[in-house]
Amino acid sequence: MKLYQVDEDARCVLDSLSAHVAVLDAEGRIVLVNRAWKDFALQNGAARETADPVGSSYLGFGTMASAQAGDETARRAAAGIQAVLDGSSQRFSMEYPCHAPGEQRWFAMSVAPRRGPQGGVTIAHENITERRAVEQKFQDLFEYAADANLIVSQAGRIVMANRQAGALFGYSSAEFADMSVDDLIPQADRPGHERLRQGYFRDPTLRTMGAALVNLRAQRKDGTRFPADISLNPLHSEEGMLVVATVRDITGHKQAEAQREALETQLRQAHKMEAIGTLAGGIAHDFNNILSAIIGNVELAREDIGARHPALQSIEEIAKASRRARDLVSQILAFSRSQPQPRHAVALPAVIEEVVRLLRATLPASIELGTALAADAPRVLADPTQIHQILINLCTNAWHAMDEGRGRIDIRLSTAVLGEEAASIDAGMRPGRYARLSVRDTGRGMDAATCERIFEPFFTTKAIGEGTGLGLSVVHGIMRSYRGAITVDSQPGDGSAFHLYFPQADAAALPAAMQRARAAPRQGRGQHVLYLDDDDALVLLITRMLERSGYRVSGYTGSAQALAALRADPGDFDLMVTDYSMPGMSGLDVAREVARIRPGLPVALISGYITEELREKAPQAQVRQVIYKPNSVEELFETVRQLMDEAG
Repeated sequence: MKLYQVDEDARCVLDSLSAHVAVLDAEGRIVLVNRAWKDFALQNGAARETADPVGSSYLGFGTMASAQAGDETARRAAAGIQAVLDGSSQRFSMEYPCHAPGEQRWFAMSVAPRRGPQGGVTIAHENITERRAVEQKFQDLFEYAADANLIVSQAGRIVMANRQAGALFGYSSAEFADMSVDDLIPQADRPGHERLRQGYFRDPTLRTMGAALVNLRAQRKDGTRFPADISLNPLHSEEGMLVVATVRDITGHKQAEAQREALETQLRQAHKMEAIGTLAGGIAHDFNNILSAIIGNVELAREDIGARHPALQSIEEIAKASRRARDLVSQILAFSRSQPQPRHAVALPAVIEEVVRLLRATLPASIELGTALAADAPRVLADPTQIHQILINLCTNAWHAMDEGRGRIDIRLSTAVLGEEAASIDAGMRPGRYARLSVRDTGRGMDAATCERIFEPFFTTKAIGEGTGLGLSVVHGIMRSYRGAITVDSQPGDGSAFHLYFPQADAAALPAAMQRARAAPRQGRGQHVLYLDDDDALVLLITRMLERSGYRVSGYTGSAQALAALRADPGDFDLMVTDYSMPGMSGLDVAREVARIRPGLPVALISGYITEELREKAPQAQVRQVIYKPNSVEELFETVRQLMDEAG
C-alpha cells in the first residue's frame, strides 16, 4: 500500500476541519484521516493504537457508524462507498443517527471520488445534531400549526403539507405528495397565481420582507371555493429555494365584514332619516301655527257671516284647502315620528281584509290582488287607520310600478320569531315575536341607488301629478314609531317586496290619557284661562274663540309676562294652556314654575312635535294633558272643558 503524502499546509487545513475526514485508495483502504477523526474515535472508546486506522480497510472498518448507528446503516454506507469506488456512482450521501450513552447524535456522510490516477474516494462525516434539532422544531411547528401550511417549489410542486392543510383542503398527505399547488386554485385564477408565485421567487425584496397575498380564491377537493389570505416566507433547502405558504380561510371574516358594512350603512341611513325627521318636525311646528290661525279664523268668520252670505263659499274653500294642508303636515310629522295616535291591540287579518276590499274596488281589473293571511299572527299595538294608510301607500306604489298597468300584488301576513338577527334587520329592533306583513309586486323593480332613497320625504320616481314622494317616508315613520321596521328587496325587472315587522302587543294597558273619553261639548261659565304662545296670531285667535265659548282669557306671548300675571293673583286662574316650543323657557319649564306659584293649577301643553321623552316628562312637570298642535283648536276646547270639569 502506498501511503498518501500531503504537504504541511494541506495537513493543517484537514486538521482544522470539524468534519471527520478519511481518504481511501482505489482498494478501499484508509490512507489518511484528519485530527477530528482521531479525536472522535478516542472520545468514543477506541484504543489509541486503533484511533489512527491508516492502512485498514474502510469497508472492513465498518464506517464511523458501524458500532453506534446499527448494522443496517453500516451496510448502506458500505454499499454507497463501493458504488463511488467502482465508478457506478459519482457521489453518495446519507444522514444517520449515532447512538451514544445518554444521547443521540446525527451525522451527515458524503462520499466523493478523488481526482488523479491513484483513484480512491474522500469521505467526510459532519455532526449535524444541532441542525437536525432545529429542523425537528421547524417540523413540529409546521405540522401542528393552527393555520394550513404548504411548502411549495418554484415549479409549484407541493413538497410538504401539514395537518391543517389536509383539514382545510380535504386531501391526505399521500395525495399532497403528487399534487401541484395549482390543484388548489380555481382554473380561472391559475395564470394570475402563477405570475404572483414567479414574481415572489424573482424579487429578493419580497423574500426579505415577506409577502401577503390577500383576497385570493382557493378550491377544496370537493370543488367548493372559498376566499383566502396567503402569507409567504422563503425556505432554503438542498433542493434550492422553497416557499412556505400559510393559507387562511377568511370566509367568516368576509361575512363579518359584510355584516359590519351593512350595519354601518343602516346606521348612516338611520342618522340621515333622523336628521331629516328633525328638520321636518321643526318646519311643521312653524307651519302648524299658521294653519291653526287660518283654520280658527275661518271658523270664526263662518259664524260671523251667517249661512246666506256670498263669501261663505270662498270661506268653505279656504277651510278645505287648510284641512288638506293640515293633512300634509300630519304626514310630515308621521315621518318624523312626532305624531301621536291612539293605539290598541289590533288583529291585523281583519284590518287587512278591510283594506283589500277597498283596493279591489279601486285598482284596475288588470291588477291581480292575492292574499295569504295567517290567522294566528300576533296582535300588534297599532292604529287601524295607520295600517290602512300603510297598505294603501304600498299597494298604490306597486300599481304605479306595473308596466302597462298589468301585474300582480300579493299581501302576506305571517309570524316571525326573531332572535339576535333582529338587530340585522333594524338596529332598533329587539328579539321577540313579530307580525310580518309583506307586499310583493311584479313591477319593474328598483336598482340599489333608488332603494337607498325611497324612504326620504319628497323623493319620488313617479311622473308629475302621480305622487308627492311622502308615501313611503310616512310608512317609514309609522313603523319606527311602532318600534318595528320596514325593509325592501328589489331588483330591476324583478319586482319589489316590502316587509314590515310589527312587534307583538304586550299585556300592558295603554296610557290613560290616550284612552280617556272626551267630554261632551259644553259652554264655559266664566272660568279664567291663562293662555301662552309666542305666536301673536294664535294668541288672538284662541282668546277670541274661548271668550265666545263663555270663558275669560288672558293671553300672552312672553313667558315672563304670563308668570308675572299668575304671581300677581294666583287664585284668579282656573287653567293654564302653554305652547311647548318657545324662546327662553320651554312649556315644561313654565309648567314647573306654575306648580311652584300655584300648586294644583291644571296645565295643558300644546306641541306639534310630541316625542316619547316629552310624554314621559310632562306628568313630572304636573302637566295634565298634552295636545297635538295640528288639532289644537279642536282639542283645546275639549281639554279645557275636561280639565274644568275635573277641577269642579
